[in-house]
Amino acid sequence: MVYNRKVILFILSLLFIAMLIFLVKANDILTVKADIIGPRVSIQVPDEIDLGNISNGDTPSWMNFTINNTGNVKVRITSELINSDHEVFNYTEFDTTTEAIRRVDNFTTTINKPSLGDITSKNINVRINLEDYNGTAITEDILDATAQIRFLAMDAT
Repeated sequence: MVYNRKVILFILSLLFIAMLIFLVKANDILTVKADIIGPRVSIQVPDEIDLGNISNGDTPSWMNFTINNTGNVKVRITSELINSDHEVFNYTEFDTTTEAIRRVDNFTTTINKPSLGDITSKNINVRINLEDYNGTAITEDILDATAQIRFLAMDAT
């Protein structure tokens, strides 16, 4: 009888363990998804800025604009003058207050990498400094003279 009790107890134990295995589910699956984005260089500049009236010999006050880093890497920015109505635009100067004042074709600055989903900005001062202008004489008014400045951004990481 003792032998039968041990066999019955053993069989009941196995049944109990089997029931635990089939009745208790303690696992589940989590699927993880992500968009993996490579390095992206992207900036935004204003469409236009009006520097007002300028004259030969003038050092006008600074005007301010902002360049936004909308990419996901630190960027190095340079500028180049294109499509200019007059050579006075060669005297366009930029100042970031942390770097030396530079003329348009010699300007460079960096903007740090933004946080994820954010933008990083840099304030830039601009003017056309004609204090030492020695180009073609300005003999008459040139209203609404324009030039385009292209800002080039490169990965600076």
